[in-house]
Amino acid sequence: MACKCPVCKKTDSTVGALVSHIVNSHDAAHEKWLESYCEKNHVDFGRLILEQINGNKDAAKPLNAPLK
Repeated sequence: MACKCPVCKKTDSTVGALVSHIVNSHDAAHEKWLESYCEKNHVDFGRLILEQINGNKDAAKPLNAPLK
């Protein structure tokens, strides 16, 4: 199932690709949306970025799941 960016409506094939798109779109609109999402869902923004960079994100685990 395709995933659509809530900011620019770009379509990606996976959630991981969509997260990568949002994180790597260094513009104010994407950054504002991502910061707002993290705040509303109690997601550690720094951890999200670090996991994305390191490729450690488990797709089956919620973004706000506690660290191991």
